[in-house]
Amino acid sequence: MIKKIQIIIILLSAQFVSSQDSIKINYSDTTLNKLIQKYQKLNHYKKILVYRIQVESSHNPEKIKDCKKKYERKFPAEKVEEVFEPPFFKAITGVFYDKKKAEEKLLEVKKIFRNSFIYQDEITMEVFKENKLN
Repeated sequence: MIKKIQIIIILLSAQFVSSQDSIKINYSDTTLNKLIQKYQKLNHYKKILVYRIQVESSHNPEKIKDCKKKYERKFPAEKVEEVFEPPFFKAITGVFYDKKKAEEKLLEVKKIFRNSFIYQDEITMEVFKENKLN
């Protein structure tokens, strides 16, 4: 009698274990969807590391505005940001993932703005999408 019970338990446990592979769970809970949306919004503001070009830096904001106009005449499809980091005003352009592409662009920019250089910056995905060149 005990052997029969043991055999039944073994057979049932084998059936139970094999059925575990076929279980699929569909999450249709609205609270879970809300959590996923919140997570996506929060990660939306995470920063990424990119290369940028500083075109000019000066104590005089008018010099930066003139620099911006000159740059935009030469490269009309590109944006130039005016940034104030005390005590300097800066003209910054470009958003590059690849340092080689930033260096290629720098060669063009240096023909007009000899003091320009590449630096690394952390920016949000929003800024990246707005300024993406390549």
